[in-house]
Amino acid sequence: MSDLDIEGMRAMTPGCANRNHLNNAGAALLSTVTIAAMTDYLQREALIGGYEAEAEAADQIGATYESLAELIGALPTQIALFDNSTHAWNAACYSVPLGSGDRILTGRNEYGSAVLAYLQLAQRTGAEVVVVPDDDSGQIDVAALADLVDERTRMIGLTWVPTAGGLVNPAAEVGRLARAADVLYLLDATQVVGQFPIDVSAIGCDMLTGTGRKFLRGPRGTGFLYVGPRALDRLDPFVAEIRSATWAGGRSFTWVDGARRFETWEKSYVDVVGLGAAVRQAIDVGLDRVGRRSAALGARLRAGLAQIDGVTVHDLGREKCAIRHRTGGRCGHRRRRSYFAYTQHLDPNAVTLSRRICSLATSAIVRRRLARFIAASGGLARLWCGTLGKSPLGPGSRRAKVRKRPAGAVRPWRCTASDRARRAGPGVLSLCSGYACHYCPFWT
Repeated sequence: MSDLDIEGMRAMTPGCANRNHLNNAGAALLSTVTIAAMTDYLQREALIGGYEAEAEAADQIGATYESLAELIGALPTQIALFDNSTHAWNAACYSVPLGSGDRILTGRNEYGSAVLAYLQLAQRTGAEVVVVPDDDSGQIDVAALADLVDERTRMIGLTWVPTAGGLVNPAAEVGRLARAADVLYLLDATQVVGQFPIDVSAIGCDMLTGTGRKFLRGPRGTGFLYVGPRALDRLDPFVAEIRSATWAGGRSFTWVDGARRFETWEKSYVDVVGLGAAVRQAIDVGLDRVGRRSAALGARLRAGLAQIDGVTVHDLGREKCAIRHRTGGRCGHRRRRSYFAYTQHLDPNAVTLSRRICSLATSAIVRRRLARFIAASGGLARLWCGTLGKSPLGPGSRRAKVRKRPAGAVRPWRCTASDRARRAGPGVLSLCSGYACHYCPFWT
């Protein structure tokens, strides 16, 4: 499948000794190299103090900027560090000058925080948020995007790889459109960084955001923003403070050079050092090789699932990555876990598949609640299994509920996989995790 030293890498990843970890899309396992870099820094901080340890590690901190720039084909001065990818994305998005009548174009498979930010910007500025439809494969429709770009368009925002499935949006095609129209292009590469190669010049994005904790196998609490030359002087950083700007005397100030004008002063430098170590490992291994293996693993899993009687794979897009649509997981709302199951006209095949899925569930509570779904009456039904408080999508309690959806009722969200399962006809069952309320496309 690849020429990577898989066993050697696993030996350098302590967590691999105890589990098969399939959640790099959430947070990956740290390597011994990253752990050593972080513990060494913490030890120095404990011995000499935080500011002194930062000064002592200046070369390591600088190397993090350099490694990130090398990773994506940029310059170190075009990199800003953050404590997560969402804050990096916010720093870029909220810095785009917008006014009444301006337009933001975005896709249907956007991260929940981005959607909320777009809505807030629209409320604050009077700008219009325009959702570009998907094409038949499920990726953003580039032809439709081209038709929607006009003189009012100020920004195109796109998630390259959504969290909840294998879709890879055509980022470079969108970049060519943005350049031709002279429109700022913000690309969320949170699930891409470390999974396959990135070249910001080839993509044509003006701003790109990423995180360290996922496929880069870095620590949590790390993120970064790339700001290209076309965007730097067109953006108005939405926060000015002692890291991003310098007092020029009187009542004026000047922004610092480069992308660091978007940073804040305080950082967890142990995380910065850990991020630098993780990025350097990824570069040394080679993102071309990592990308080939990731794609091959994803394709192998899809092919294997498709051979199981009664199982249909619903990942979208013409190009797919290593992420598979989840069949259970933690909802974006703290300490709540939700499982949604849909079917049409329960028949023996659907029931059999339901039982097989129940047998794979690791939680006894989930198994019992899914079993109640199997026993439910025919017709389109929704099962919500919540462990705390109310469901983010409607009323609920600690007890599982089965509710039929009235004919013609409008759901408050869209889950593409579930939609496709329903359209597929009787006997098809799809499970969608609680991420539906947070990540799935819900634009209509």
